[in-house]
Amino acid sequence: MNKRLVSSRRSRWLIPVVLVSMLLIGAVSLISIGAHPDIEKQPAVPQRVSIVDGVPGVALDLPTQAQMGVVTAIVKKGSEPLNIQGYAIVRDVQGLIDLRNSYTKAKADLDLATIRADVSRKSLERAQSLFKDQKNFSAAQVEAAEVAYRSDEAARLSAQSNTNAVLMTTRAQWGNAVALGIENGSPELTGLLEHQLALVDVSLAPGIVIGTPPDHGSVRLGDGSSAPIRFLSDATSVDPRTQGMMLLYVTSADRRLPTQISLTAQLPYGETSARSQIQASAVVSWGGAAWIYVCSDHTRFTRRLIQTNDPAPGGGYFVGDLPDETVVVTQGAQMLLSEEFRPPTQSSDTGDGD
Repeated sequence: MNKRLVSSRRSRWLIPVVLVSMLLIGAVSLISIGAHPDIEKQPAVPQRVSIVDGVPGVALDLPTQAQMGVVTAIVKKGSEPLNIQGYAIVRDVQGLIDLRNSYTKAKADLDLATIRADVSRKSLERAQSLFKDQKNFSAAQVEAAEVAYRSDEAARLSAQSNTNAVLMTTRAQWGNAVALGIENGSPELTGLLEHQLALVDVSLAPGIVIGTPPDHGSVRLGDGSSAPIRFLSDATSVDPRTQGMMLLYVTSADRRLPTQISLTAQLPYGETSARSQIQASAVVSWGGAAWIYVCSDHTRFTRRLIQTNDPAPGGGYFVGDLPDETVVVTQGAQMLLSEEFRPPTQSSDTGDGD
């Protein structure tokens, strides 16, 4: 009898405990489901990104392309000259200004000494003529005239030597064209002295020697754009850093061309090659490499790797392995890159089903 009573009492409190436990387990399960939605309801990739033959692509309809500023262009291959790459540095022209001032002073001294020597020479010739004709002109006067002439002539020769020394120094440091400009004047020299032009040293890689330097080329600026340069003169020395051949070019002065900063130069030289020119605005960077987006139809864009070892003079790059008449995104490539790697969005259907 006592055992039945005890068993009955245990049953009375055990049933509520079991019910409470089941309610707690159900509540925890509901909370867990709310915190972690069904994985199958989340898209694995963004809605506009799809993979075809293992290549990810972004699909955008025409209105969305217009809204995102996506612009395309047909890129045709052209016969472009191969480029020689060199190292460039913008020279400080203060030394050139000092040499110009030195030459101006030396030339003024030479002109004055030449005038004095010319006057002394004429006086000596007159004295010699009068003495020869015995017209009341003594030998002492002739001797004095000769001493004056020789003194003035020595001063002229000294001034001439100083002038030549300045020109020789200019030629050694800045090249023959600059020396001729200092001596005779030139638009290039005037532009350099007035800081309207910048002087660019271009040094080629060791072992590269070119007979006739290209008339034009370009230097790559820090912001990725390019500045055109035009040939001025051969340099009279080699680059002490690389022992390579040096050339002098000029370009329009620009605040993006700081002095004594290493740049990259491109000089067209040699045979031509069929290549496509890609605009700078079409190139995006990702993963330490350069990419462009090509349009395979009107709405699908795929990313393509390009090499950047052949910069184009006007900016961008020459690409040799791009098929002719490829449709390339020239504006909005960065928007496509952002769209391609946009994090997946969660489905709005949470399955609450009240």
